[in-house]
Amino acid sequence: MDGKVNYTKLNKEVSQALRHVPCDYELELAKNGWVLTDQLLRALHQTVEWQNVTIERFKPTDITELIQLFYQTIEEINSQDYSKSQLQAWQGKHREDERSKQWSEKLCISKTLIARNKNQEISGFLELEPSGELNLFFVHARYQRQGIGQLLMEQLLTEVNDTSLKRLTANVSITAVPFFEAVGFKKIQQQIVSVDHQEFINYRMEKELM
Repeated sequence: MDGKVNYTKLNKEVSQALRHVPCDYELELAKNGWVLTDQLLRALHQTVEWQNVTIERFKPTDITELIQLFYQTIEEINSQDYSKSQLQAWQGKHREDERSKQWSEKLCISKTLIARNKNQEISGFLELEPSGELNLFFVHARYQRQGIGQLLMEQLLTEVNDTSLKRLTANVSITAVPFFEAVGFKKIQQQIVSVDHQEFINYRMEKELM
């Protein structure tokens, strides 16, 4: 940071850590809701405010890195809720050439936001279709619980604020439900979807826009 403190953002970050999603900051609160100051500071230093993360638009040259992020996140993060066979079907690595072509074309048309860190690595991305369907939303396995998803969502909400969209919708994995609920999405229904002969449970969720 450049030495200037944005106290509004800092206050919001502390509130998020202590009141809303302490688990995302790996904080264990005492029964009265308190936490040691040094633990809180360590947690905050891991967030995007301290990592010079920038939000960019998708470029076709990003496609290989995005696909690898997609594979790695599914394998390392979603493994807590889905079997190995389900994860392999979801990844669909045998369709990589087809996916690369389709995503390169589709992500240029849709609203696709990329979070890039100070090392120029892509740490997360999302894709919003014109209908308001949040089709892709992934944070790199190495950068979970650091505020990347929240930063992407805040930027998205800022950009759709002046559009005619009434709501955002998404099909959300079991793993991602707590994050989506924390940012204001509500469950509509549980679903069973099939990919390459593997059945998955996920949830239809939506968020009303002001």
